[in-house]
Amino acid sequence: MDVKIFVCCHKKTPFKFNSVFTCVGLGGFHSPSFLTDNTGDNISDKNPFYSELTAHYWVWKNIQADFYGFFHYRRFLDFSSHKNIPVFHKFSPSLFKKYGWDTTTINHVCYNADVILPIKNKSKKHNPISLYDYYKREHHEKDLNITLDVLKEKYPDMAKTADDVINGTTGYFYNLFLMRKNYFQSYEKWLFDILFEVEKRINFSDYDSYQRRVFGFLGERLESIYIEHLKRTTSARILELPFIYWEENAKLYYKKKFKFYKRLFLQRIGF
Repeated sequence: MDVKIFVCCHKKTPFKFNSVFTCVGLGGFHSPSFLTDNTGDNISDKNPFYSELTAHYWVWKNIQADFYGFFHYRRFLDFSSHKNIPVFHKFSPSLFKKYGWDTTTINHVCYNADVILPIKNKSKKHNPISLYDYYKREHHEKDLNITLDVLKEKYPDMAKTADDVINGTTGYFYNLFLMRKNYFQSYEKWLFDILFEVEKRINFSDYDSYQRRVFGFLGERLESIYIEHLKRTTSARILELPFIYWEENAKLYYKKKFKFYKRLFLQRIGF
Protein backbone atom coordinates (compact mmCIF):
# COMPACT_ATOMS: atom_id res chain seq x y z
CA MET A 1 0.00 0.00 0.00
CA ASP A 2 1.27 3.46 -0.92
CA VAL A 3 0.95 5.50 2.27
CA LYS A 4 2.19 9.08 2.13
CA ILE A 5 2.32 11.24 5.26
CA PHE A 6 3.10 14.90 4.69
CA VAL A 7 4.70 16.88 7.50
CA CYS A 8 3.67 20.52 7.14
CA CYS A 9 6.53 22.92 7.86
CA HIS A 10 7.04 26.66 7.64
CA LYS A 11 10.67 26.44 8.77
CA LYS A 12 13.52 23.94 8.96
CA THR A 13 13.00 20.89 11.16
CA PRO A 14 15.39 18.28 12.57
CA PHE A 15 12.85 15.55 11.75
CA LYS A 16 14.48 12.71 9.78
CA PHE A 17 12.27 11.64 6.90
CA ASN A 18 11.88 8.13 5.51
CA SER A 19 9.91 6.50 2.68
CA VAL A 20 6.62 7.27 4.45
CA PHE A 21 7.20 10.84 5.65
CA THR A 22 7.69 13.80 3.33
CA CYS A 23 7.98 17.44 4.35
CA VAL A 24 5.93 20.07 2.55
CA GLY A 25 7.04 23.68 2.86
CA LEU A 26 4.06 25.93 3.52
CA GLY A 27 3.55 29.16 1.63
CA GLY A 28 6.31 28.14 -0.78
CA PHE A 29 8.91 27.72 1.97
CA HIS A 30 11.97 25.95 0.51
CA SER A 31 14.54 23.75 2.19
CA PRO A 32 16.66 20.84 0.89
CA SER A 33 14.60 17.63 0.44
CA PHE A 34 11.32 19.53 1.00
CA LEU A 35 8.42 19.53 -1.39
CA THR A 36 6.62 22.87 -1.60
CA ASP A 37 2.97 23.80 -1.85
CA ASN A 38 3.48 26.39 -4.62
CA THR A 39 3.83 24.10 -7.65
CA GLY A 40 1.16 22.71 -9.93
CA ASP A 41 -2.42 23.46 -8.93
CA ASN A 42 -2.03 25.34 -5.65
CA ILE A 43 -3.29 28.05 -3.26
CA SER A 44 0.11 28.67 -1.68
CA ASP A 45 -0.37 32.44 -1.70
CA LYS A 46 -3.31 31.98 0.68
CA ASN A 47 -1.11 30.38 3.36
CA PRO A 48 -1.36 33.32 5.82
CA PHE A 49 -5.11 32.67 5.85
CA TYR A 50 -5.36 28.90 5.36
CA SER A 51 -2.28 27.75 7.34
CA GLU A 52 -1.53 24.04 6.75
CA LEU A 53 -4.59 23.71 4.54
CA THR A 54 -2.57 25.07 1.60
CA ALA A 55 -0.58 21.82 1.83
CA HIS A 56 -3.82 19.84 1.99
CA TYR A 57 -5.02 21.49 -1.20
CA TRP A 58 -1.70 20.97 -2.98
CA VAL A 59 -1.56 17.28 -2.06
CA TRP A 60 -5.20 16.79 -3.04
CA LYS A 61 -4.62 18.29 -6.47
CA ASN A 62 -1.12 17.00 -7.27
CA ILE A 63 -0.23 13.77 -5.43
CA GLN A 64 -1.35 10.20 -5.99
CA ALA A 65 -1.40 7.70 -3.11
CA ASP A 66 -3.54 4.99 -1.54
CA PHE A 67 -3.52 6.63 1.88
CA TYR A 68 -2.88 10.31 2.65
CA GLY A 69 -1.76 11.72 5.99
CA PHE A 70 -0.90 15.11 7.47
CA PHE A 71 1.29 15.85 10.46
CA HIS A 72 2.85 19.14 11.52
CA TYR A 73 6.49 19.79 12.30
CA ARG A 74 5.58 19.64 16.01
CA ARG A 75 2.52 17.36 16.03
CA PHE A 76 2.39 13.64 15.26
CA LEU A 77 0.51 10.41 15.98
CA ASP A 78 1.76 7.36 17.85
CA PHE A 79 1.32 4.21 15.72
CA SER A 80 2.77 1.87 18.33
CA SER A 81 0.65 -0.18 20.70
CA HIS A 82 2.53 1.10 23.74
CA LYS A 83 1.61 3.83 26.20
CA ASN A 84 4.32 6.33 25.42
CA ILE A 85 4.99 9.74 26.93
CA PRO A 86 3.14 12.20 24.64
CA VAL A 87 5.94 14.78 24.56
CA PHE A 88 9.47 14.42 23.23
CA HIS A 89 12.29 16.95 23.11
CA LYS A 90 14.83 15.53 20.69
CA PHE A 91 14.51 13.82 17.33
CA SER A 92 16.48 10.59 17.20
CA PRO A 93 16.42 7.27 15.29
CA SER A 94 14.94 5.61 18.39
CA LEU A 95 11.75 7.69 18.01
CA PHE A 96 10.84 5.82 14.83
CA LYS A 97 10.81 2.54 16.74
CA LYS A 98 9.18 4.01 19.82
CA TYR A 99 6.25 5.58 17.99
CA GLY A 100 5.92 3.02 15.19
CA TRP A 101 7.10 5.40 12.47
CA ASP A 102 8.20 2.66 10.09
CA THR A 103 6.66 1.46 6.86
CA THR A 104 5.61 -1.95 8.16
CA THR A 105 3.83 -0.65 11.26
CA ILE A 106 2.13 2.26 9.50
CA ASN A 107 0.97 0.09 6.59
CA HIS A 108 -0.45 -2.45 9.03
CA VAL A 109 -2.39 0.24 10.90
CA CYS A 110 -3.67 1.80 7.68
CA TYR A 111 -4.70 -1.57 6.25
CA ASN A 112 -7.20 -1.96 9.09
CA ALA A 113 -8.68 1.54 8.95
CA ASP A 114 -10.18 4.07 6.55
CA VAL A 115 -9.68 7.21 8.63
CA ILE A 116 -7.10 7.70 11.38
CA LEU A 117 -7.30 10.62 13.80
CA PRO A 118 -5.83 11.86 17.05
CA ILE A 119 -7.90 10.81 20.05
CA LYS A 120 -10.93 13.09 20.29
CA ASN A 121 -10.17 15.96 22.62
CA LYS A 122 -12.09 18.36 24.83
CA SER A 123 -12.26 22.04 23.91
CA LYS A 124 -10.53 22.70 27.23
CA LYS A 125 -8.86 20.13 29.42
CA HIS A 126 -10.50 21.58 32.52
CA ASN A 127 -14.04 22.98 32.52
CA PRO A 128 -14.71 22.29 28.80
CA ILE A 129 -17.10 24.53 26.90
CA SER A 130 -18.88 23.98 23.60
CA LEU A 131 -16.87 24.16 20.40
CA TYR A 132 -19.02 27.13 19.45
CA ASP A 133 -18.26 29.02 22.65
CA TYR A 134 -14.61 28.06 22.42
CA TYR A 135 -14.38 29.50 18.91
CA LYS A 136 -16.31 32.59 20.04
CA ARG A 137 -13.84 33.13 22.88
CA GLU A 138 -10.70 32.67 20.76
CA HIS A 139 -11.69 34.04 17.34
CA HIS A 140 -14.42 35.98 15.51
CA GLU A 141 -17.85 34.48 16.14
CA LYS A 142 -19.32 35.84 12.90
CA ASP A 143 -16.91 33.77 10.81
CA LEU A 144 -18.11 30.53 12.38
CA ASN A 145 -21.75 31.58 11.93
CA ILE A 146 -21.16 32.26 8.23
CA THR A 147 -19.37 28.91 7.86
CA LEU A 148 -22.29 27.05 9.42
CA ASP A 149 -24.70 28.92 7.14
CA VAL A 150 -22.69 27.95 4.06
CA LEU A 151 -22.46 24.32 5.18
CA LYS A 152 -26.22 24.10 5.70
CA GLU A 153 -26.94 25.78 2.35
CA LYS A 154 -24.67 23.43 0.41
CA TYR A 155 -25.12 20.27 2.48
CA PRO A 156 -28.49 20.48 4.28
CA ASP A 157 -28.35 16.79 5.19
CA MET A 158 -25.45 17.64 7.52
CA ALA A 159 -27.23 20.44 9.39
CA LYS A 160 -28.16 18.41 12.47
CA THR A 161 -24.72 16.85 12.68
CA ALA A 162 -23.15 20.29 12.45
CA ASP A 163 -25.32 21.63 15.27
CA ASP A 164 -24.66 18.60 17.46
CA VAL A 165 -20.89 18.82 16.97
CA ILE A 166 -20.53 22.56 17.34
CA ASN A 167 -22.62 22.53 20.54
CA GLY A 168 -20.65 19.61 21.94
CA THR A 169 -17.44 19.91 23.93
CA THR A 170 -15.15 17.54 22.02
CA GLY A 171 -13.60 17.56 18.56
CA TYR A 172 -10.61 16.82 16.36
CA PHE A 173 -8.07 19.59 16.21
CA TYR A 174 -4.96 20.65 14.23
CA ASN A 175 -6.17 19.47 10.77
CA LEU A 176 -4.21 16.29 11.42
CA PHE A 177 -5.34 12.90 10.09
CA LEU A 178 -4.77 9.99 7.72
CA MET A 179 -7.42 8.95 5.19
CA ARG A 180 -7.83 6.29 2.55
CA LYS A 181 -7.87 7.82 -0.94
CA ASN A 182 -11.63 7.83 -1.55
CA TYR A 183 -12.34 9.40 1.83
CA PHE A 184 -9.54 11.93 1.43
CA GLN A 185 -10.70 13.05 -2.01
CA SER A 186 -14.30 13.41 -0.84
CA TYR A 187 -13.31 15.29 2.30
CA GLU A 188 -11.05 17.82 0.59
CA LYS A 189 -13.63 18.51 -2.12
CA TRP A 190 -16.25 19.13 0.58
CA LEU A 191 -13.93 21.21 2.75
CA PHE A 192 -12.74 23.61 0.07
CA ASP A 193 -16.19 23.90 -1.46
CA ILE A 194 -17.29 25.39 1.86
CA LEU A 195 -14.20 27.43 2.70
CA PHE A 196 -13.92 29.09 -0.73
CA GLU A 197 -17.52 30.26 -0.40
CA VAL A 198 -16.92 31.48 3.17
CA GLU A 199 -13.90 33.41 1.91
CA LYS A 200 -16.23 35.39 -0.38
CA ARG A 201 -18.50 36.35 2.51
CA ILE A 202 -16.23 37.46 5.34
CA ASN A 203 -13.98 40.48 5.70
CA PHE A 204 -10.70 39.57 7.39
CA SER A 205 -8.59 42.43 6.02
CA ASP A 206 -8.13 44.03 9.44
CA TYR A 207 -7.27 40.81 11.32
CA ASP A 208 -3.87 40.49 12.98
CA SER A 209 -1.43 37.79 11.84
CA TYR A 210 -2.91 35.22 14.21
CA GLN A 211 -6.58 35.78 13.41
CA ARG A 212 -5.80 35.92 9.67
CA ARG A 213 -5.36 32.15 9.90
CA VAL A 214 -9.15 32.06 10.01
CA PHE A 215 -9.66 29.30 7.42
CA GLY A 216 -7.26 27.00 9.19
CA PHE A 217 -9.24 27.49 12.42
CA LEU A 218 -12.55 26.96 10.64
CA GLY A 219 -11.14 23.87 8.94
CA GLU A 220 -10.60 22.24 12.33
CA ARG A 221 -14.28 22.67 13.22
CA LEU A 222 -15.40 21.44 9.82
CA GLU A 223 -13.24 18.34 10.14
CA SER A 224 -15.01 17.39 13.38
CA ILE A 225 -18.39 17.81 11.66
CA TYR A 226 -17.34 15.74 8.66
CA ILE A 227 -15.98 12.89 10.78
CA GLU A 228 -19.15 12.77 12.87
CA HIS A 229 -21.19 12.66 9.66
CA LEU A 230 -19.08 9.71 8.46
CA LYS A 231 -19.78 7.91 11.72
CA ARG A 232 -23.52 8.45 11.38
CA THR A 233 -23.97 7.69 7.69
CA THR A 234 -21.24 5.26 6.57
CA SER A 235 -19.43 2.13 7.67
CA ALA A 236 -16.05 3.87 7.57
CA ARG A 237 -13.51 2.28 9.90
CA ILE A 238 -12.37 5.17 12.07
CA LEU A 239 -9.37 4.72 14.33
CA GLU A 240 -8.10 7.14 16.96
CA LEU A 241 -4.42 7.15 17.96
CA PRO A 242 -2.56 8.98 20.74
CA PHE A 243 -1.42 12.48 19.89
CA ILE A 244 2.22 13.39 20.55
CA TYR A 245 4.22 16.53 20.02
CA TRP A 246 7.74 17.84 19.94
CA GLU A 247 8.72 20.50 22.45
CA GLU A 248 12.27 21.54 21.63
CA ASN A 249 13.04 23.40 24.85
CA ALA A 250 12.49 20.88 27.64
CA LYS A 251 13.22 23.34 30.47
CA LEU A 252 10.76 25.88 29.13
CA TYR A 253 8.13 23.17 28.62
CA TYR A 254 8.31 21.94 32.22
CA LYS A 255 8.41 25.49 33.52
CA LYS A 256 5.17 26.30 31.67
CA LYS A 257 3.60 23.06 32.84
CA PHE A 258 4.47 23.81 36.47
CA LYS A 259 2.96 27.31 36.21
CA PHE A 260 -0.21 25.91 34.66
CA TYR A 261 -0.82 23.35 37.41
CA LYS A 262 0.11 25.85 40.10
CA ARG A 263 -2.47 28.30 38.73
CA LEU A 264 -5.08 25.53 38.51
CA PHE A 265 -4.39 24.46 42.10
CA LEU A 266 -4.71 28.02 43.40
CA GLN A 267 -7.98 28.48 41.54
CA ARG A 268 -9.43 25.34 43.09
CA ILE A 269 -8.57 26.38 46.63
CA GLY A 270 -9.99 29.85 46.09
CA PHE A 271 -6.93 32.04 45.48
